[in-house]
Amino acid sequence: MLRYPIIWANISLVFGLCFVNAIFSKDATSFVRTSLFLICFFILYRIRFKTSCLVIGGVTIATLYGCFFIQYSCQHTGKHTIDGTLYFEKIFRTPSDRVGGLGNVYLKDQAHYNNIYIHIKNRSGLKVDEDHLYRLQGTLYPLRQPWGASQSFSYYLWARGVRYHLAYAQLTNVGHHPFPSFIQRLRRSFRKSLQVHFKDAVKSNTYQAILLGKKEFLSEKNLNYFFNTGTMHLFAVSGLHVGVVSTFLFFFFKSLLLPKFFRLFFTLAGVFLYASIVGFSPSTLRASYMVLFIIIMQLCSRPVDGRAAFLNTAFFALAMNPWQIWDVGFQLSYGVVAGILGFGTPSAKRLSIQHNRLIRSCVASLCISVSASLMSSLLTIYYWGIWTPWAFWVNLFLIPIASCVVILGTISFVTNLIFPSCLWIINYLSEHVISLLLFCVDGCARLPGSVLKVSCNSHVFYTCLFVFFLYALKPREGNSKSLTCGPRDTHL
Repeated sequence: MLRYPIIWANISLVFGLCFVNAIFSKDATSFVRTSLFLICFFILYRIRFKTSCLVIGGVTIATLYGCFFIQYSCQHTGKHTIDGTLYFEKIFRTPSDRVGGLGNVYLKDQAHYNNIYIHIKNRSGLKVDEDHLYRLQGTLYPLRQPWGASQSFSYYLWARGVRYHLAYAQLTNVGHHPFPSFIQRLRRSFRKSLQVHFKDAVKSNTYQAILLGKKEFLSEKNLNYFFNTGTMHLFAVSGLHVGVVSTFLFFFFKSLLLPKFFRLFFTLAGVFLYASIVGFSPSTLRASYMVLFIIIMQLCSRPVDGRAAFLNTAFFALAMNPWQIWDVGFQLSYGVVAGILGFGTPSAKRLSIQHNRLIRSCVASLCISVSASLMSSLLTIYYWGIWTPWAFWVNLFLIPIASCVVILGTISFVTNLIFPSCLWIINYLSEHVISLLLFCVDGCARLPGSVLKVSCNSHVFYTCLFVFFLYALKPREGNSKSLTCGPRDTHL
């Protein structure tokens, strides 16, 4: 059991970052709880003394690495008075009297600050847009550390490399960006392809929210409908979007009769191009890295091992940016996939042995939906205090509809680049599919008991995560010596 080094590396890194959280937040309870979990792990899995010493050494190294990384990240001190231009990379939903988002600041002396968090008063009623440049005069402050309090948004900012906060400034629109980068031009073209020929602004905004993750254009009413049905993940570009895009591209290039190497290479290039257009969020990176590892396995003629790809991506993502482990989006993204791999696919295999193909597909879909909903429900209960009991049923038929929207959006983007005159056909179909999606979400949001208020303290939350962790590491039947899938396990 646990004979693969990447498994021990993941275990050491996760426990090490838990100790890092306890150290920086100065929380003795977190330190004791993590230590008890580590001891229970050794006892329940009957890990020998020699191996336990190796794990403790790995946890110590991971803790030191995390502490040094966090300290290096927090070295930005002192405020800076700036005068230059601002370009928004992402705009947040804010009240009408404020402007918020992430952007890059370019000063007159050619210095620049990337990944700045902007949240300022909008005294002039300025409407901001990602395609415009803004004259900026204000003061930059170092971003406050999030330790010692439940500040999920602060962790979100730190996980994305944000180090400075712009709270007091004057903005003046100076027009379109004169020299946009290649990715910015593609992003603008993508947005344009998702807007043309749409008669209803609500549907067009929903289209952009699903394909590009732009929730700021959606009304509060529509957002509440998706939130109350547990389908807000449709607006977070993640494994669903990247998986659909990669599958579509793979079969598209396969239909062109390209050799295996070229269709895999072009599929991978298309996935990372899409990820760069929508922004490299943790969920997008996780899914893109999983596609990368799966394609490497196929190029090396190895069986596709979903759990091995998942663990590899988790380790490298956390090793490059340990801040991500405290980000809610990262936890939701990896938690849902871990739930599918730890509960969904094993349950589907056990329950579908003696049925025909159609029943097996239905059972597998139900198992995957329930397992994904269980993990996402645990996180939504802890962070937002709500539970959506209908979520696993709703996702059963909304995810296929959303997948069609993602495919149509991908075709729309390619069509706009090659055959712009045919774009109206694709968007005509997309508008009707989105109408069906909105109709289903609206109906599901009106079901009795669609949202329940449930509270969960930190001890219950982390205990549930640890129990799931133990179950996910449990050796599968017929594979008692290792944690990850061996050559027999090629169900992904």
